[in-house]
Amino acid sequence: MSLLTGNRNHPAKPTLLLVFLGLCWAIRLLAIKHTADSGAKVLDTVLVATIAIVLLLSLVNFARSKPPPCNGVHLKFYGLAGLFGFGVPFLVEIAIASHLPALLFVIIVATAPIWTSLISAITRVENFDATRALGTLVGFVAVMTVIFATRADGRIDGTLVQPVWIGVAFTIPLLYALYLLYIANRWPENLDNLQGAQGQATAALFIFFGSWLLSKSQLSDVVGLAQEWSIWAVVASEIAGLVLLFQIARMQGGSFVSQANYIAVVAGAVLSTIFFGQQFKWAVVVGIILLVISSWLSTRKTERSA
Repeated sequence: MSLLTGNRNHPAKPTLLLVFLGLCWAIRLLAIKHTADSGAKVLDTVLVATIAIVLLLSLVNFARSKPPPCNGVHLKFYGLAGLFGFGVPFLVEIAIASHLPALLFVIIVATAPIWTSLISAITRVENFDATRALGTLVGFVAVMTVIFATRADGRIDGTLVQPVWIGVAFTIPLLYALYLLYIANRWPENLDNLQGAQGQATAALFIFFGSWLLSKSQLSDVVGLAQEWSIWAVVASEIAGLVLLFQIARMQGGSFVSQANYIAVVAGAVLSTIFFGQQFKWAVVVGIILLVISSWLSTRKTERSA
């Protein structure tokens, strides 16, 4: 129960929790992609999944007799976390999808852990550790190795890219970095992980529902999605991912938990090879080895700043 409620003294190793979080994110992304490949709109998929997440978390917290606190401090936390951690980055991703090559976009998003470490060091919200910073850079090299090996054979197509869209794309990893540091250092009192997950998911739901209304999608498409197994894979992985994200961020800080992004990319490549018939590439093995080195460097010092 300590993982669910947010006990900072949870005995599990931080690296193990980070691996599980990366796996959850990889499964979520693959499930969303599977649903999209079947013809569903990404916004419809995210809306249905978010509704299910809010309903399930509400039932769980009701059964525990622990609904999320709703005073001003907590509502502000839910709103900012839902807006800048999920809502805005997702809408930006949809807006720029047709303006950037997929490979370039993936590379930009993969810089999130670097931005998290830089912002953390500049603002001094967490103690800077040179070894962990080196681990972050090694992790980025690991991810680049895997990305160039598995994404369109490492090629960026000849599409003319306007600099403005590159700048807009960088708002996604920047917002993600700020989000991680925010939840790690501004977590309200008397709030456990499940309550925080429900509050944040509810705030995100308002954003996604408003966007869905503006998109003029059909209600029949949304209803039909509830019957897809991949939707429930998204729901399960997202709930588990939120609980793990909150726990790791509160134990080890935003810079540490951001590296689950690296694990997600590598895990996604491995899962695609095993379950979706993607061609095996030895570069993925190299990426895994580099990722292990990155994790070792990053966990040599795991104490939070005072």
